[in-house]
Amino acid sequence: MFYYIMAAQAILGIVGCEWSMNYLQQKMDDKNEKIHQLFAPYRRMDIKNFSRWKFYPGAMILPIRFFLVIATVYVCTFTCHIARKIYGDPKEKGPL
Repeated sequence: MFYYIMAAQAILGIVGCEWSMNYLQQKMDDKNEKIHQLFAPYRRMDIKNFSRWKFYPGAMILPIRFFLVIATVYVCTFTCHIARKIYGDPKEKGPL
């Protein structure tokens, strides 16, 4: 069961990486000269050196990292709510 979850996560990450690279390809093309004229200092000159396979190892662990970030934010928010209930609202007590 664990291996199926890991395989699904890897496939989801690679599909997400491919989707985003296809979406960004039109933004990175040299055909869009108007954008390059407006934002000349930010023009990427190393686009020809990009290769998709270098993104795959990071893409395979991307979904679990996303869920871990969401879980961390949830735990921090929950902890702050508990501390607020225990120690009271700092606005009501005033300065230390």
